[in-house]
Amino acid sequence: MRRTRGGTPTLAAVFLGGVACCEAAGAWDVRLPVVMHPGNAAFGLLLVAAVAVEVSLMRRGGDGRRAYVYGAIASILAAFAIWNAAKAWLCDPDSLIQGHAAWHLLCAVSVYLLYRYYASERRSCGGTGPAHIVAPRP
Repeated sequence: MRRTRGGTPTLAAVFLGGVACCEAAGAWDVRLPVVMHPGNAAFGLLLVAAVAVEVSLMRRGGDGRRAYVYGAIASILAAFAIWNAAKAWLCDPDSLIQGHAAWHLLCAVSVYLLYRYYASERRSCGGTGPAHIVAPRP
């Protein structure tokens, strides 16, 4: 949405398209290295594409606090790595610490950091240029 300046229909189409691609990949009966399932690999590629788009938009002139983006990227990549590792060599169903729980917590951290980044950007009212509506910075 941020690259094309699309609205809610654009968001819905891109989101549903991403989910459909991951589901289609998950239906393949292909053996991948380590513990990676084709659907998880597709999701990983989707994450990498989203990171690439965000970084290119940020470099294009976003005036928000970039540390939030880098923190969000680190958090989601760590979450994905832990989630996949937890399915094999970190798997211990009797442990109090669970990889899948870490996945959810780190995803939440990533979403919060992205929110903080978007809130720190300046947005215009009705225009296509830089904005002047500013959320409070922490």
